[in-house]
Amino acid sequence: VVLGDALKWIELAAHADTAHALRSAACVGLVAAFALALRAGAGGSLLRAMWNAVGVKWPALLAASWCLAQGVVQLGAPSYLADLIGSKIAPDVLPCLALLLAAATSLACASSWSSLALLLPVVTVLAHALGERSSLGQHGLLVVTLAATLEGALFGRHISPLAAASVIASKAADVDHAAHLHTQIPYALAAGAAALVLGYFPASFLGWSPWLSVGVGAVVLLMLLAVFGRKSEPAPAR
Repeated sequence: VVLGDALKWIELAAHADTAHALRSAACVGLVAAFALALRAGAGGSLLRAMWNAVGVKWPALLAASWCLAQGVVQLGAPSYLADLIGSKIAPDVLPCLALLLAAATSLACASSWSSLALLLPVVTVLAHALGERSSLGQHGLLVVTLAATLEGALFGRHISPLAAASVIASKAADVDHAAHLHTQIPYALAAGAAALVLGYFPASFLGWSPWLSVGVGAVVLLMLLAVFGRKSEPAPAR
């Protein structure tokens, strides 16, 4: 019964309109924030905060990312690269390569949106072309490669000092930006290394089960936290 219910939820998620769900959730959250701000008498402050947080950067960034993705597809870059390097790389290398390439691109661009817009069409075609020679199969290689690309893009943005999310987080917490990066980079590097070494590599080359990778990775990360972790110091009085 539990498995049947899980499959129903998976089927619903597969056919869901995620864009509509995200828009609806954002609107509901915005209305709730307005109601709480008006109740507290801070409606004007909320409008200024919205403008400072969004401004013109995010719409422009999203538009540029979408244009970049369409340009890559229209120029036929995915098919060209698949024909050019498809026979020169081992299929099982693709997930690890996709993670590293997405991380480097996102780190350089300081944006996961641009990285994903550029790489997703390319790695999708490559995974589909190389899947017939992969031990994971065509569908398995496609799923693992897409996951690696998404994770690599988010990892690169997380450690980028120029990423808008990191800058906004530092400003919102009223902490020095360099100190913020100094505290979050070790966590990001540990998680990224565990994903690569204990997740995508053994899944591609050794045939590890995803549950085994998750379990081993969680144990290793907890051990790292127990050995190298330390309690945070109290903030100085202002």
